[in-house]
Amino acid sequence: MYNKVLLIGNVVKDTEVKSVKDSSVARFRLAVDDSYKKDSVIYIDVEAWDKQAEFASKWLKKGKGVIVDGRLCMDTWEKDGKKESKIYVKAQDIRFSNVGSAKSDSEKQQPQTNKVEKKASVKNNDDDFSDVPF
Repeated sequence: MYNKVLLIGNVVKDTEVKSVKDSSVARFRLAVDDSYKKDSVIYIDVEAWDKQAEFASKWLKKGKGVIVDGRLCMDTWEKDGKKESKIYVKAQDIRFSNVGSAKSDSEKQQPQTNKVEKKASVKNNDDDFSDVPF
């Protein structure tokens, strides 16, 4: 089995950071839209630990475009006798993206090594699955 997620979107609100034992954890919400239906936005919670958390707390502010590479995780808990669950992404790598975000003052100060340039878009035909390996 393989669990891998790649998201490109904008940070919805400033990153929250907390200390847990000897580590730090950052949480933020990412807005990701459908490239064909601009009005359908999905909000995804992202969690980053240690060095990624430090990076997120310093650079990820509301409106910032980012690329998150990670894996899906699920939290489960019980509330009022009812089982609840939530799926989120645990980030393994976070990079800047110029796609869909306006430049802010913090972006002008960001290190150039973390900046991801906008790639030329490739026309994608959703009906052609000939290169899908399954």
